[in-house]
Amino acid sequence: MNISLSTAIDIDEMNNSNSVVNYEILQGNYEGLFTIDQHSGKVAVRESAGEKRLSPGDGSNITLTVRAYDLGVPQLSSTTLIFIYTMVNN
Repeated sequence: MNISLSTAIDIDEMNNSNSVVNYEILQGNYEGLFTIDQHSGKVAVRESAGEKRLSPGDGSNITLTVRAYDLGVPQLSSTTLIFIYTMVNN
């Protein structure tokens, strides 16, 4: 199960340190259930997580704090919250 939650678009000059945007999960990734592609920002559920650990339908919603940052000097960054709601799919 893959969940794509973000896309980065910048208007900096191409092929310099300011035009490279990286991503990381700062908080909320308990038990390492999620991964984030450092370059695209795509968030996915780890294949080894399994349905049991996500506990769909038991009200255990998840909030991830994600940071996007460039490689410029000075480095610029921003954080955002990603809300993941679990639900039962019959």
